This record gives sequence, C-alpha cells and structure tokens, in this order.
Amino acid sequence: MLLESNNLRGAFFMSISMAAFVSNDVIMKIVAPQMGLAQAIFIRGIFCSIFIAVIFSIMVRNIRACKSGFKKALGRSLFDLLATILFLIALLNMPFANVNAILQALPLVVTIAASLLLKETFGRKRAVAIILGLIGVLLIIKPGTEGFNFYSVLAIGAVLSVTCRDLLTRKMPKEVPTIFVSLVTSLVVTSSTGFYLMVSQNWQIVEYNLILQLSLSGLLLMMGYFCSVEAMRHGSVAFVSPFRYTLMVWALLLGFFIFGDIPDYFSLTGMVLIIATGLFTLYREAKLREYMIQPDD
Repeated sequence: MLLESNNLRGAFFMSISMAAFVSNDVIMKIVAPQMGLAQAIFIRGIFCSIFIAVIFSIMVRNIRACKSGFKKALGRSLFDLLATILFLIALLNMPFANVNAILQALPLVVTIAASLLLKETFGRKRAVAIILGLIGVLLIIKPGTEGFNFYSVLAIGAVLSVTCRDLLTRKMPKEVPTIFVSLVTSLVVTSSTGFYLMVSQNWQIVEYNLILQLSLSGLLLMMGYFCSVEAMRHGSVAFVSPFRYTLMVWALLLGFFIFGDIPDYFSLTGMVLIIATGLFTLYREAKLREYMIQPDD
C-alpha cells in the first residue's frame, strides 16, 4: 500500500512538472518575439537563478561536493546553453506541439549515444523501437517537403545538445547536489545571454507586464525542475518515468487553444510513434535495472 501511494505521488509530481515546463514554453513563445529571444532568456534567467539560489541555500550543506563537481557542471551547462537557444528558436518558428514532440525522442537518441560512446548495449527489441521512434521524428519534420525547414534542423540540434548534456551528467559524481548543477546551468545561460546583449547593445525597453510574464516563466521553470526531482524521489522509476509523456498532452492542448495549431495526420502519427517507442525504451531499461542482466533479446 505504501509503495502504491508513493508511486501515485511520484506520478502526480511528474505530471505537474511537465505541465510547468510546457507552460513556461508557452510564455516564451508569446513574449520573446516582442523583445528578442536573448533578452527574454536573460530576464527569465535572472528570476530562475534567484529562485534556484534560494532553494540551494536552504537545501545544500555539502559545499565541498559542489566545489569538486564545478568543472563538470560547467561543461554540462555549455551544452544546456546551446540546447536552450536552439530549442527556443525552433519553438518560436514551428508548431508548438511539433517541436516538443521532437524533443521527446531524447531517450532514444541517448540510448544510441550511450551505446556508441559509453559502450552500453541494447537488444533487438530496443533497436527496433529506436528505428520506429526515429521514423516518427521524420514524419514530424517531413524532410523533402515544404514543411521541412531550417528550424526543423535546429530542433534536432537541440535534441543532440541535450543528449551530450545528459551523457556528461551520467559521468558526474553522485555526491554533487542536483540543485547545484541546476544553479550553475541557470547562471551560465543567464550570464551568456547578458554578455551577448551587452556586446550587441540590443537591449530594448521592456514593459512591466512582459517582465511579470517572464518572472512567472522563471517560476514555472523552477517548479518544473523541483517537481521532477520530487517525482523521482517517490515510487519506482519504472512507474514514474512514463508520466514524462504527459508533456505531449499539455503541448497539444495548449498549442491548439492558444496558438491554433492543429497537427496534420503525419505529425500525429509521428508523435504516437515517438511516445510509444519512448515508453518501451523506458520499460526495457527499468527491467534491466530490476534484474541486473544484459539485454539478450
């Protein structure tokens, strides 16, 4: 009974986390065109960094572990910066649900990269799932058609950047607090865009209502992170992880009601393939962790 309760609590936190991340994306898609992407990232980053710093000061006591993991956290943050820029540029120029769906191919790409770079293995079933998932991505970006453009390539670039980030995360010492890694990332993204604005002198006067929206965006980003961490602290990973894909439900609903986006048949089919194969990949990884065996099928 206790495990079931923890599983439900973890699923709840994961679902809230995904809703917060998507809501943050909605605000950025609305606000960024009105002031410029770099300025929107910078202002949001200030608020997000403050929120994370407050939680960091409350939660973290092992400062020595933070110092030992700083260089790796910094390297990871550079890929996060690149992923943020590529994803948001694509987000501003593509249908809302489509760009979020492409990002959901991440577990498949991470599996491939881990096999090539970290010598991790996977069996035939997961190989088939990966191929089907990548076909799903092709159905969404539609190479060779009018629907395929430069922004589709940027969305794929964001996936590859996050893949590099996650591979570096796997190599970080376990004792380095996650909140510290998030703080470093937020500071790197914020300071980098601030430096760009200073050099380019591209700063615009911003209305107070836009600043309020970006403060809400930063809060949602922090909430998404916090709830995702809480989700993984409750229940089993196998039960909680699939609820990451509730993000697509939110993306489809918000994309339709706020931006009027209606995915075509091919895009919807691609989304179903990505979600189905992603869920299967998570299931297989959970089974392998449970039985501590190498994949043989």
